[in-house]
Amino acid sequence: MDLYIVTGTTRGLGQALARELGADANNFVVEISRGVSGANGSNAFVHADFGDVESTLAALEGLRALITGRTFARAVLINNAGVVMPVARFDDLDAVALQNNITVNVVAPILATAAFAKMTRGAATSRLVVNISSGAAKRAVRGWTAYCTAKAGLEMATRVMAEEALADDAGLAICSLAPGVIDTDMQASIRGVAIDDFPDRERFQEMKESGALRDAQAVARDIISLVNTERLANGGNYDIRELQMPNVRPPKRAVSTSSTPTSNKSASTSKHTKLHTCDLAACQGICCSDGAFLRPEEVRKIHKLVEKHPEHFAHLPPDYIIDEEWADGIGKKTNVRKFRYRDKPEHFKNTRCVFAETDGKCSFQTLAIAQGVHKWKYKPMGCWLFPLESDVKGLISPPRRRSDDPNNLGRAYPGFATFAPCGKHSEKGKVWWIALKEEVAAYKKACD
Repeated sequence: MDLYIVTGTTRGLGQALARELGADANNFVVEISRGVSGANGSNAFVHADFGDVESTLAALEGLRALITGRTFARAVLINNAGVVMPVARFDDLDAVALQNNITVNVVAPILATAAFAKMTRGAATSRLVVNISSGAAKRAVRGWTAYCTAKAGLEMATRVMAEEALADDAGLAICSLAPGVIDTDMQASIRGVAIDDFPDRERFQEMKESGALRDAQAVARDIISLVNTERLANGGNYDIRELQMPNVRPPKRAVSTSSTPTSNKSASTSKHTKLHTCDLAACQGICCSDGAFLRPEEVRKIHKLVEKHPEHFAHLPPDYIIDEEWADGIGKKTNVRKFRYRDKPEHFKNTRCVFAETDGKCSFQTLAIAQGVHKWKYKPMGCWLFPLESDVKGLISPPRRRSDDPNNLGRAYPGFATFAPCGKHSEKGKVWWIALKEEVAAYKKACD
C-alpha cells in the first residue's frame, strides 16, 4: 500500500488530489486541512489551521498516530495548502495578514516536511515530498509582495532541505512543483481584488475568459502521474508545463505548409529541443531571409491588406508575392530584396523579406499593433509559428539536431531552422513548448 498525505484539501487542487488519490484502493490517503475534501469518507482526516503553528504541530502529531506501526511501499507528502492574500501594495499590507501568509506558505510546509521525514524513515522504501510552488516564486507581480516572497522562500527551503536529505537520508526526495494556472476559488478571489491593489487583475480576468485556466481535476491527475512515473527527483524545481509536452509529432524530412492544420498526433518523448526566447532588440530577422511561403488564403488576404493600406505598404515592390518551387511543386511566397546581415550562416542568402521595414520590423505586425489588434493577425502562419511547422496532420516540433532539420539538403544547404538564432537547440534554453508557448497557444486557437 502507498501512503499519500495531502495538505489543504478543503477545495481547489488539494481537494482534487485527495479525491483522485482516494479513488485508488491501494492508497492510504490522509488529508490535513481545515475541512475534508468529501472523498466519500475513504480518506483519513486530520484538522489543521496552517496559519497557527500550534495547530499545525498538533495535526502532525495526529498524523503520526495514524501511521505509526504501518509500512508502505511508497510514502508521498504533497504540501499543497497555501494562501494568496493579502494582495496589496507593499506599503499598504496588513501586518497580521502578511504574517499569516508566510506562516501558511513557508513555515507549515517546512514543519510538515520535517515531521514526514522522521515518521516515515524506515516505514517506506520510497519517500517523496512535493511542495506546490508557483510562477510567482520567480516573477515579481505587483500586489503580491506576500505571495511572491512566500513562494520564493518555499522554493529555497526546498533546495536546502533536499541538500540536507541528500547528505544523510538517501531514501528521501524533496522537490517543488509549479502546477500552472488553475480554475480555483483562489483565482476567483484574485480577480475580485481592487485594480489599485492588483494592477495585473485584467490579465487574470482575460485568462479566465479565454479558457486558459486548467481544470483542477486534470492538473491533479497530471501531478499524480508524475509521482507514479517517478519523474520528480530530489532537489528538482519543476514547472508542470515543462514536464508535459503538447500533442505534436517529431520533425519530418519534407516541408510543406500549404495545407490548413486540422489535427494532432502524439510525439516522441525522447530528448526535446530547448530554445532561447528571441531577443528582439538584437534580432536581425535571419529567419526572414528567404521570405515566407504562403497558403492560398494567405495570398488573398495579403493582396486585400495591401490594397486597403497602400500608405503602410508603400515600401513594397509591385511583385511582393512571387512563384517559387516548393518541396511538392510551385507555390507562392513573399518576395525578397538584397540585405547584408552583420553575421549569418554561410549558406543563407543576403536577402530579406520585402515586408520587413527599414528597421527590420515586420510591416504586417506593425500594422496590427497600430490598429490595436493581435500582433500576428495579419502575419502568415509560417512566420509567427517559426521554428515550428504544421501540415495537414498537425503541429511539428522543431528539430533538435541538424540531421532532423527538414531543410537539410546536404552540404550545399545543411538546414534552416537549426541555423536560425531562434531555432538553434541550446541546453541552457527552455524546453521548446515553454519557449514557444505563445506560438503553441495561437496555433491551437487557429485550429479551433
